[in-house]
Amino acid sequence: MSNLKIVVVSNMFPTGKQPRYGIFVKEWLDQLKNDCTFKISSVLIRGRGTNIIAKLAKYFVFYLRILWVLGDSNALFYFHFGNHSLLPLLFYRKRVLKRVIVNFHGSDLFPGRWAGKFLLRITSTFFSHIGAFVVPSADYGRTFAENYGISSEQIFVSPSGGVDSLVFQPNGEIQSDVVHIGFVGRLDPGKGFDTLINGFSLLIEKYEQLHLHVVGCGSLEEIYRTKVNNSKKLKEHVTFYGEKPRSQLTDFYNHFDIFVFPSLRESLGLVGLEAMACGTPVIGSRIDGISSYLKDEVNGIAFEAGNALDLCNSVEKYIGLSMEEKIRMRGCALQTATCYDKNNVMLKMKYFIKEVWKRNT
Repeated sequence: MSNLKIVVVSNMFPTGKQPRYGIFVKEWLDQLKNDCTFKISSVLIRGRGTNIIAKLAKYFVFYLRILWVLGDSNALFYFHFGNHSLLPLLFYRKRVLKRVIVNFHGSDLFPGRWAGKFLLRITSTFFSHIGAFVVPSADYGRTFAENYGISSEQIFVSPSGGVDSLVFQPNGEIQSDVVHIGFVGRLDPGKGFDTLINGFSLLIEKYEQLHLHVVGCGSLEEIYRTKVNNSKKLKEHVTFYGEKPRSQLTDFYNHFDIFVFPSLRESLGLVGLEAMACGTPVIGSRIDGISSYLKDEVNGIAFEAGNALDLCNSVEKYIGLSMEEKIRMRGCALQTATCYDKNNVMLKMKYFIKEVWKRNT
């Protein structure tokens, strides 16, 4: 098969001023464009709207463009982020929906805000007619199938574009004097940073040679910074770096002895795999998504989500390991990450896309 026409649709895509906004969609799209058997076009919302009027204007044009391209009977349509992008499909028949692939990434399938919930309630009425769905993990796929009555045959698991092993790779050695604990992610509700900071407070009562490195920003950043600055003990042991470009994350992952991933909900949690690709074991919440790759006491240590004491105990367990055991855990983390290499992930994705086209045309 040659020159399969694919229209990629996403309401999140980066701009020069907002380089991190939907960056994973851009990276995925760039990989897809490298395949000469595909003819790629796109319908995108680039960057966030600065106010409600700007957002409404962006979506008005976005929906009109989707309605226009869906008239192409020789194309397959790949939608990222289902709850906001799928509304125009209400106006098309089943034969068009069979040529649609919807990629859910996380909160778009289980939205917290009323608008997302409302849109999902409407669009889920035609889920059974969609050609296929892509989800980041098998755990997430099972939850999706159970909640929406979707056949497992409609679901394809692909781990969010995978890990770039040319970028994320080990370049350091285990440090023995200070234990460097790392966090990379959004400082938002549900990300579990309060669990981490409370658990870390317990740890520094027992261990002086600890340091917590926090990379990221979010709606709760100032609250957490204030909490740390108001505690003399925490202030000496915690450093906030703000948001950092992806190109610098490898150095952080390699500097960490362990990466703590305290989220309360994750569809996969690619940052945990990026840390593992740098040989850094993960201390992570025992939840769906993270548990699909975190194997307790093999490539990291699992703890009860939201339980600061259990997090503290898990870090202590790692500290108590012998050097040989730590090296073995680092090796297992590296081995796990190789299964999620982006080149292998994209090869499977391309094959899947072609199979959906064959099946529904």
